[in-house]
Amino acid sequence: MGLVPPEDIKMTEKKPPSGIWIAFEGGDGCGKSTIMKDYAEHLRQEGFDVVETREPGGTQFSEQLRGMIFNPEIKDDPRTQLLLFTAARRRNILKTVLPAWENGQIVLSDRSEGSSYIYQHYQFGLSLDEVRRVNEFSTEGIRPTTTVLLDVDVGVGKKRAAAAKGVELNHFDKADLLALMKRRNGYLDWARQQTNWLVIDANQLKDKVLADVISDINRLGVFDEKTRTKNRYV
Repeated sequence: MGLVPPEDIKMTEKKPPSGIWIAFEGGDGCGKSTIMKDYAEHLRQEGFDVVETREPGGTQFSEQLRGMIFNPEIKDDPRTQLLLFTAARRRNILKTVLPAWENGQIVLSDRSEGSSYIYQHYQFGLSLDEVRRVNEFSTEGIRPTTTVLLDVDVGVGKKRAAAAKGVELNHFDKADLLALMKRRNGYLDWARQQTNWLVIDANQLKDKVLADVISDINRLGVFDEKTRTKNRYV
């Protein structure tokens, strides 16, 4: 008996009229995971329904890919990395982001497509066109509404990362100073080219960083009464 081919799912056909997806990006020690969780709690207190996810990850399949990507015994070339990251991204959009939008929920993600441009293009040298084409094929153009870049000095970030307890580091986290500087410069260069990226000074104390995130996102006007918990994005 021959294998039955799986359904060719077109995500753009499932995409609801609108939805909010805020991604948090940044280098080592910028505090994005903590700030994202604190921001999620702030939104819930304001009456929003929030779903938190991460990349790579967010679904069983994507978490399995995450284990492969960060396995220190498996060091793939940049193109293989890109394919793995974007496969995990597609699955997360299909199984986490789109269902959340359908349910009227706001999505917050720890990393998203921005990381592919920073790591595979700026750090590892794949052409911008290569990264863009693979990412577009994977996501079908579904991307974060807004991306928050928590920018931190490399030295400050390294000290914070070294002081963090209970945080498991992968081979991306253990990069040398030159690689970390490439990433930071790449982030800032990429952010300048985007119209939906916010750059926040993450060298400040955590409470000030969170306050800046809240005020800068509010200034964009992405929230209104239609995005409250009992309403949908229609």
